[in-house]
Amino acid sequence: YNAILEAINNARRHRPEAIVHAPDLLEKVLKPEHRFGLPYPWAGWNRMTEGMKPGQLVMVSGGTGIGKSLFTRSIALHLCRDHKVKVAYIGLEESCETSLERMLSEQMGVPLHLDKPEERAAREPATIRSAMDAFANNLFLLDKFGSDDFDSFVATVKHYVLGEQCQVVVLDHFSLLADGIALNADQRRAIDRCIKDLKTLCVELNFTMVVVCH
Repeated sequence: YNAILEAINNARRHRPEAIVHAPDLLEKVLKPEHRFGLPYPWAGWNRMTEGMKPGQLVMVSGGTGIGKSLFTRSIALHLCRDHKVKVAYIGLEESCETSLERMLSEQMGVPLHLDKPEERAAREPATIRSAMDAFANNLFLLDKFGSDDFDSFVATVKHYVLGEQCQVVVLDHFSLLADGIALNADQRRAIDRCIKDLKTLCVELNFTMVVVCH
C-alpha cells in the first residue's frame, strides 16, 4: 500500500513526445539556427531560398518541353562536381546512359548525347573520361525505364540515402511513378498520399528530394 502511494506521489506528468509547450521553444527563438542548405547553381535562387535544406521536398513544375529535366540535371551536376555531394538522379523517362550523356554534354559544352556513331568514335576517349572524373563518382543513377511500384521505389530511395550516403535524390518525373500507383485507386488521393509519404521520408532520413511534376 505504501509503495503504491509513493509511486502516485512521485509520478511524473506524461506528455506525448510530439507535443511541445510553447515556452520550451524560447531558447530556439532567441538563438535561431539559420543554416544555409546545399546551393543551387544560380545565385538568385540561393538568395531567395537559402539553398536546399535537409528534410525538404522541392517540387519543380512546368509545361512539357519547358526544360524541367535540364534544370534538375544541372542541379545534380553542380552538386556532384562543385560541392562533392552524392546525388541520386532517377530519370524514369530515359535510360541511365541517356541521363549520364546529357550531363556529360553540359560538362563538356558539346551535344554529346546527339552524337552519331561515327562522331562518337571520332571523339578522344580521354576527353570523355576527364569530363566524367569531374562529377561521376558522386552520381548514382537507376537502370529502370518507365513507371515503378511505389513501395519498391521508396526502398530504392532509402538505399540511396542510407547505403550510398546520397544527400539529394532527384525524381524526374513524378507522373510516371504516379501512373504505376494509381491504376486501381482514386488518382488524386493516391498522389496526395505518395507526396506525403515522400515528404515524411525526407524528414525521417534528413535528405533533400527534388521532384519534377507536370
